[in-house]
Amino acid sequence: MGESRNRNVAARHRRWYVGLVLAVPLTLAVSQSWVAHATAPTQSAFTPITPVRALDSRFTPSMHLSPGHETDVWQVTGGSIPSGATAIVLNLTVVNTNATTFETLWPDLASKPGTSNLNVLAGRTTSATVVVGLSSGGAIDIFNAAGSADIILDYFGYYAAVIPGGPTGPTGATGATGPTGATGATGGTGPTGATGSTGPTGATGATGATGATGATGPIGATGPTGATGATGATGATGATGATGATGPVGATGPMGATGATGSTGATGVTGATGGTGPTGATGATGATGATGPTGPSGGPVGPTGATGPAGATGPTGSTGPTGPAGPTGATGATGAPGTIATTGITGTAIAGVHEVIGTGVTGTAVTLSGGAVFTSAASYVCYGSDTVSAVALAFTYASGTTFTPASAGVGNPVKYVCIGN
Repeated sequence: MGESRNRNVAARHRRWYVGLVLAVPLTLAVSQSWVAHATAPTQSAFTPITPVRALDSRFTPSMHLSPGHETDVWQVTGGSIPSGATAIVLNLTVVNTNATTFETLWPDLASKPGTSNLNVLAGRTTSATVVVGLSSGGAIDIFNAAGSADIILDYFGYYAAVIPGGPTGPTGATGATGPTGATGATGGTGPTGATGSTGPTGATGATGATGATGATGPIGATGPTGATGATGATGATGATGATGATGPVGATGPMGATGATGSTGATGVTGATGGTGPTGATGATGATGATGPTGPSGGPVGPTGATGPAGATGPTGSTGPTGPAGPTGATGATGAPGTIATTGITGTAIAGVHEVIGTGVTGTAVTLSGGAVFTSAASYVCYGSDTVSAVALAFTYASGTTFTPASAGVGNPVKYVCIGN
């Protein structure tokens, strides 16, 4: 399979690596699956996967363990297990043993612990669920104590590092709002807040230039001329205007009548021409005749000519300033906490089972509450490690709500995980 590599253990130099190994198979009293757990200095969270057979040394001879080849290295990450995983949760099965033996699994590049994960009788097929810490390169070491044996590994979950913290307790009352933390993943959109009041209207932009006047439509036909109205009454005589300048000298008046012809005497000398008589005065202006009555209105007005095309629209004035934004709507309610599914080795969900993860002190009872409580003292089992010294850790169960971790290091801090219903 693509997830394995075989290295010669005897040929490489091992360095110390503080790892995590705890894998003790136990059987729950209520017909539950075999379960084991391990802890390490880095707190991790469990991610279940669809069970997959990662190794069967019956078909991978290089991983068959025998005298002279008691230990081998198995690469875990790189396939269904992502890089960065801190521990692997697997089902360890040992077959084809020819001697009573035991198996030990631990993080690659770390010292082999003096404990076993599985004790096997000669000729017997034996299995257990095991949690094994991974090296920084994502590998584990597998050791067979005696004789020869074939190893089968089935993965069904892994642990990856998370921010340290204990199990989630019941939701408390909402405290005062603290400073804004880093932005988390976007939650579901809350209901839309009420619309803020409309900001004041921006100032009206300058009026665009007037478009060109359209062409004048054709003039309608002229209606027939109406009959002349009666002459209106004579208006009052206006005041006499100032005397105008003297006009030019008038024409010479007619000659006087010829006297009776005397007897023809001798032709007398022609007398001198008499002087021009003065111009007679201008006669008075005659009175203006009365104005006749106004005649009736003319014929009907002709039809209005067609309207010329509209002129081009002037440019739009500049936009007024934007009004202030309305207040932000209320934040939507927080979604319900998520859950981690618990399955058996075949991937089938186990109904009614839950998991509790936490820390405590050896010799001091741990009390569960709320949704963490189990049915009875026999309905759950806990696994953990003493984080100060490499001593065995045991648990005593007083009830479904109380248990006590204990080890030779009294008062030492411990980390634990409990699984049951």
